[in-house]
Amino acid sequence: MQPYYYSRNNRPKKSSALLPFVSLIVIVLIGVLVFQIFSYFSEKRRQALENKAAVEIISGRAQMKIWGVDEWADARTGAVLHEGDSIRTEPGSRVVMTLLNGSAVRLSSETSIELTDLKTRDGQDELGITVNSGDAWVKASENQAVSSNFTVSTEHLEVTSLGTVFDVTAGSRESVHVISGTVQTVIRVPEPDDKETIRIADTLNVEFGQEISIGQDEVRQLQNRRPVQLLALLADSFRDTEWYKWK
Repeated sequence: MQPYYYSRNNRPKKSSALLPFVSLIVIVLIGVLVFQIFSYFSEKRRQALENKAAVEIISGRAQMKIWGVDEWADARTGAVLHEGDSIRTEPGSRVVMTLLNGSAVRLSSETSIELTDLKTRDGQDELGITVNSGDAWVKASENQAVSSNFTVSTEHLEVTSLGTVFDVTAGSRESVHVISGTVQTVIRVPEPDDKETIRIADTLNVEFGQEISIGQDEVRQLQNRRPVQLLALLADSFRDTEWYKWK
């Protein structure tokens, strides 16, 4: 019998087939880790924007006022607004407020609004604002799975929409312009002999390509219960404005 000599070279070698398998496991683990990190920060961002509106200063300057505080402070990109807060833009300024699910409100120059209702969570954007002056352009989230509910009020108008695009103006004339979808508009006027008593004079559905505009003459006629033609096609003068073209 021949003697057996043990040599290091005779030891069994690991199969080279294990290397691709180990590499695959490493890649999978890295992918899981990246996904977990992304999910973590996405959840943090979601929580950070729940029931809030993120502010972006497009041009110029704006101020914001926190609910319960009398003083106005400079608003900056990255600031957030809560229910009850207010924001106003200076001459020549434009601001965008974005909600959790992508719905947005654009504010024109010399616009002042108050957030009367703000509830945002996964799949739902609910917003109520009062426009004291200027223009507010409201655009629902493009995600069809999101339920978007908006109510925008001026002195004499209350506009309610579900997932549409529309513009509301407050000033010497109050108006609503519908760019997409349909909104319901309630027209409110004070009683002639009792300014504290507000009466609903009319309720109109304003559809795509239509507008309502109301001034003091129309208010007086409605107070006296006279018929007034408020609904009209979207005016070319509105389509030609820089404000409309910006959107």
